Amino acid sequence: MIADARPTAADRLAQHGAARLMRAAAGDPAAAEAFFGVLTLAHSPTRLLVPKALLATLVGSRRPPLTEPPLTPWERSFLVPCRTGPQHLRDGI
Repeated sequence: MIADARPTAADRLAQHGAARLMRAAAGDPAAAEAFFGVLTLAHSPTRLLVPKALLATLVGSRRPPLTEPPLTPWERSFLVPCRTGPQHLRDGI
């Protein structure tokens, strides 16, 4: 594709499919294995067309999207509230 050219229908279809695969990989092990295998060059791109990965891409994730980070209370104890702005800089906190 030329830099100034508009995406073709094939480009848009490929982009849509890749976005669906990434969403499916967040909640489906078969889609995740296929996606990361191809991403890390451990597998050829044809791995994305195995039935389980293809079905997961078409149907979507088996899990609902996360509403917040999946952290344990112990992990959350390391988070510090963000303090920004001029007052924060003046107080030296």
